[in-house]
Formats: sequence, structure tokens, C-alpha cells
Amino acid sequence: MNERSTTERSSHLLPSRFRYKTSPYVRGRALEYRVKEKLEAQGYVVIRSAASRGPFDLLAFKPNSQLAIQVKKRLADWNELCTLKQLARYCGLTPVVAYKRGKKIVIEEVKD
Repeated sequence: MNERSTTERSSHLLPSRFRYKTSPYVRGRALEYRVKEKLEAQGYVVIRSAASRGPFDLLAFKPNSQLAIQVKKRLADWNELCTLKQLARYCGLTPVVAYKRGKKIVIEEVKD
């Protein structure tokens, strides 16, 4: 007889969203790659800062356009946006925030 734990036997009864939990890092990385692909489709060369703890997750370049991008699951808070804006402008980059709104990815410049 095949010995399986109670958890193994009953896991197939759970909805799929409860079966496999992913870490916040994995979900954040996946969103960064989706933003990266979207920008590359617009003609940007994109550099990803792996496991970044700094203000920029992605840097994107094309002629006459250099972007410093912070990727968030939800819209960032005001303090984060201020830090992103100040540092990006200091470096001569355009500050941009990318976040999810429903199933869509929104990419917008951080304005004053």
C-alpha cells in the first residue's frame, strides 16, 4: 500500500492558488521580467538589478531616453517616489514607476 501523509492526500482538493506558495521575491522578480519584456518591445535596452534593495529595479536606455524604474506590486508610497525621483534626476535619468493595476502593467513617469 502506498503511504502518503494526510497533507499529500488532501492537497489535490485545494484550489490551485493555495497549493504552491511563491515568495515575495519570486513574485517581484516575475513582475520585473514582465516590465523588462514590455520595455524591450518598445525598443529599450533594459538592465535588471538582481535582488536590488536600492531605488532602481531596472534601468532602460534608448536614444534620447534613459529611465530609472522602480517596480512595485502596488503603487509605491510617497516617500519611495520622492527618493526615486531625486536620485534619478541627480543621475540624469527619468524616474519611472511600474506597477500592476488588475492584470495590466502600468508604466508611468514620476511627476512633480
